[in-house]
Amino acid sequence: MEHRWQESIKLPVFADPSVVPDPDVLLDLLKRSHEVCIRDACLLHQGEIHCCLSGGLDSSLSLAIVRQLMPREVICTYTIGASPQHQDVVFAKRVAQHYNTRHSVIIPTEESIERARYQLVRTTGEAGLGSAGVYLFYEWLSRHGVRAVLAHDGIDELMGGYWLHRANEAAMPNVFRHYWQRLVPDHLEPLERKAASFGISVLLPYLDPHVVSYISHIPLECRTSRGESKKPLRVLARRLGVPEEIIQRRKYGFCDALNQELE
Repeated sequence: MEHRWQESIKLPVFADPSVVPDPDVLLDLLKRSHEVCIRDACLLHQGEIHCCLSGGLDSSLSLAIVRQLMPREVICTYTIGASPQHQDVVFAKRVAQHYNTRHSVIIPTEESIERARYQLVRTTGEAGLGSAGVYLFYEWLSRHGVRAVLAHDGIDELMGGYWLHRANEAAMPNVFRHYWQRLVPDHLEPLERKAASFGISVLLPYLDPHVVSYISHIPLECRTSRGESKKPLRVLARRLGVPEEIIQRRKYGFCDALNQELE
């Protein structure tokens, strides 16, 4: 099956830096990419839309766009965490309430985590908690009848969301290239493999080719800096009313979803 990210990933992560970030243009492109994902998801769910929600900037901005496009329809959101006190769970609940979604929280048991890790080691050689979290997340979605879900991979690589993007301005071009080159083998292929094993399509609005092409022309220093990462997204998040505590919260990744130390 051909995915839109397969076209996007062939594009460079940065090209001729000829674009001054225009919030109106970027928001319009993101609305269009979300419309495509919503259309595909609604065809499978009779009008409902299903979204991953970590309670961070990327997923919360995406949800804000979806809610603006679907002001009255049912939106279902899903969060996985090690416990009810996990930061993703706490913040995601606040975002879900803010945007009036039908929210579900997945708290795996220690037994299910070990079962997932055993299964992954046996089939793919993966043993980390992050891989187990992804496996259990999509297993749970499948058991509850979800067939397509919006996820938010790729935007950290495009906008400079990792600490190394910001650590050394002189090295920033090489860091952007490194993470962009690792996106497919480290994230997209394992993600799609796990989701597909449970019959679920993963829809990635941030990796729409038009979005990637536009962002690639934004100068790196306009995307991220030591003081603030993913600056254009924060502008849009404020414009769309994402709570400031979400915009400013510390970044965690899906790999930390089962990490008890984040409570």
